[in-house]
Amino acid sequence: MSERGGLAGGQATRAGGHWSRLRDRLPSDLSDPLLRSAYALMLNAGAGAIIGLAYWAVTARVFDERDVGVALAILAAMRLLAAITSFGFVGTLTRFIPQTGRRSGQFIVLVYTVGAGLALLGCLIFLLTLDIWGPTYGLLSGFGAGVVFTAMVIVWSVCTLQDVVLTALRRAPLVPIANLVFWVVRFGVLVGAAVVLRSGGAAVSWAVFLAWIAPGLVVAVWVNFLIFRRLVPEHAKRTGVGRNLTVRQIGRFLAGDYTGSIFTLLLNYGLPVLVAAQVTQEMNAYYGLTITLGAMLEMLSYTMASSLTVEGAFDTAKLGDNCRRALRRTFVILTPLVLGAAVFAPVALMLYGGGYAEHATTLMRLIALAALPRAIVELYLGALRAQRRARTIVVVQATMATLAIGGTQVLLPKYGITGVGMAVLGGQTLVALAVLPGLRKIIGRRGERSRALAFALRWLPAPALAVALHLGAGGPPLGGIGSAAALDMAAGALGLPDAAALYPWLPLAVALVCLPPLSLLFRRLGAGPGAESLALVLFVAAHWALAPASPALHLLLLAWVTWAAVTTRWLVTVAAAELIEPFRRTGGPGLQPVPWLVPGELRSTASRADRVTVTVLLIGLALTAAALHPLGPVLMLTAALGLVAVRRLGGEWPGGWPVALGALAALLAGLPAALPPGGGTPAPAPLLWATAAVAALCLAGVLRRVRRGLSDRTAYVLALACLPLAVPAATGAVEIPLASVLAPAAPFAALLAAYAVFPAGPAGGRSGRAEPARLHRPDDPGGVQPEERDHGDTVGPDLPGVGQKSA
Repeated sequence: MSERGGLAGGQATRAGGHWSRLRDRLPSDLSDPLLRSAYALMLNAGAGAIIGLAYWAVTARVFDERDVGVALAILAAMRLLAAITSFGFVGTLTRFIPQTGRRSGQFIVLVYTVGAGLALLGCLIFLLTLDIWGPTYGLLSGFGAGVVFTAMVIVWSVCTLQDVVLTALRRAPLVPIANLVFWVVRFGVLVGAAVVLRSGGAAVSWAVFLAWIAPGLVVAVWVNFLIFRRLVPEHAKRTGVGRNLTVRQIGRFLAGDYTGSIFTLLLNYGLPVLVAAQVTQEMNAYYGLTITLGAMLEMLSYTMASSLTVEGAFDTAKLGDNCRRALRRTFVILTPLVLGAAVFAPVALMLYGGGYAEHATTLMRLIALAALPRAIVELYLGALRAQRRARTIVVVQATMATLAIGGTQVLLPKYGITGVGMAVLGGQTLVALAVLPGLRKIIGRRGERSRALAFALRWLPAPALAVALHLGAGGPPLGGIGSAAALDMAAGALGLPDAAALYPWLPLAVALVCLPPLSLLFRRLGAGPGAESLALVLFVAAHWALAPASPALHLLLLAWVTWAAVTTRWLVTVAAAELIEPFRRTGGPGLQPVPWLVPGELRSTASRADRVTVTVLLIGLALTAAALHPLGPVLMLTAALGLVAVRRLGGEWPGGWPVALGALAALLAGLPAALPPGGGTPAPAPLLWATAAVAALCLAGVLRRVRRGLSDRTAYVLALACLPLAVPAATGAVEIPLASVLAPAAPFAALLAAYAVFPAGPAGGRSGRAEPARLHRPDDPGGVQPEERDHGDTVGPDLPGVGQKSA
């Protein structure tokens, strides 16, 4: 055989190997009930996305934007009412149908009946209060219109529940078949309406609305005939009598899950109604179509969560393994789709028309990115339903809805429909970070893949949010006071005429570059994994919100973070007396802890030569900061003096005074460029209120750490280092905005605020003080004597490895 033939044969063999592995894996996945149901539901969502894209593209091209906007508003109201009255039963159906056995048919009929009755009641309330919902919904006034609208709400309610019933019966592959029939009939009705209707107005809006939902009546009759005639008897034969479930057990779960679903529905369906009442009909058309496409991405994770709940109900012992596989497969499928939607958003929206691409591209990108953290939350909720933890479900869903709706109310007036996407992405990211510890407990940490997945879930949210905020929403143009010589040099090296070409990318670059040193810094300050991840996300959001308007202030933030990280790593010390003091007074024989604060920071034991070198470096950073902006040396001088005052600098030579004197020298050297008094403007009231709210959240975090017996003096000092200029800036006494003064405090305020949610250190215990502190007690026979300590970093009692080398 020739060399070319051998090479071709080898390539064919490798290609055949890839296809062989795919053929081997696919049957095993399809034989797994979890993945078989999930793939079927994802196929349904994907097919619905593609067909829906074509459907709404035809609708937008054929009919007037104003008429389509009215139809979308009515659709949003219809989906909201059907969801409020029936969606709350989804979790109950998926959780208990696998366990009801021969009573499954009665159980399903009962849920259908209650759902239809609640839908009728909800429509009556909505139609009687139609005037308060705005002129967009005036089309529903009148008895005939109300009857048709109510009937369509009930139809949509049954269509929603029947898909869940098929999934709970492990017949999810029938769902895409039923919905394919639904879409075919929809297109037929839409084409007929386009041919018959030649003019715009109410008739077009009704046609678009009915073409979407009316075919569901035919599909519902066919599917439910199949369910009750064939599928339910087969399920009863397989499962037998079922488990001994009481009405109280089902009722308690239903009460919690239904309450939680109300919050989720307010987010998914109430938010479009809220937006429709505050924007024009044209902008509502742009928003409605974009949010519909984004919801199709979220459906992928929701379908996997539904399958996870069903299989968890059938076999609770496999919940951890199922959850791990579901999370991995969801992100493998969802991530490329999200990236594709973010990159090709303008092209996709151009299919609807130039106005959609012009006004909704950024919204589409933000909603697509929000699908990633939403996947984490939905899978966690699916696992909670399998465990029947209704109270936690309510808390998670209420938090998610509150953040998104509250953020929309704040950002919609300023940024328009783009502000809705910003609020949704920010809220989903924060909730995903909050539920990560609970999800990791369910999954368990097994193998390298699980560790890699945990690593990705821990570190991806902050940079993803930075990219979304800075590229999606942007910020004010950069200018103002301060030196930008470094940017001018960088622009020259890149062959650019001036630094102005770099300005749009500077905020994002600084935010991303600050994340690694801040991560190390937060760990040095005693933050646990949850607090660290949440603090990074809060810092990104605060950096974008405060938006320093000068390029020098962005560079100053980077220099300040570096100064704080270096100081904390090599110079911050903790006196031995602080570690022994909590155990000097014991309540009885033996070593008994008493209520007393102990340091949470890592204790540096760097050599004298290292400390001298670091001191010289910090003085150089102070001089560099003075060249950038006079705020820099003020921050560093205040921080150095504060750390000396709280006994975190100065324990070992050369101590903190050379650092403070270096910052003072930098401040004196920068006096010619100092800010002139007066000429500023008082801070706006919203910024002052926001600052007060953040301060209250930080105080809550401090109190939670104190309850765990931890003192974070270094974090307190670094967060308050901007105080000398904060009051003058707030009153307009100096020519610098208050937001620019608060920006350097954002990283450490974010950490203290994160402690309100995750107060524990890396060990995760309450305080862990008794045994670790023995290692620092020289008068205890079982303790380690000072001369026996190693030369690595040592940590406070809440951290692992006390008296040992830190990781």
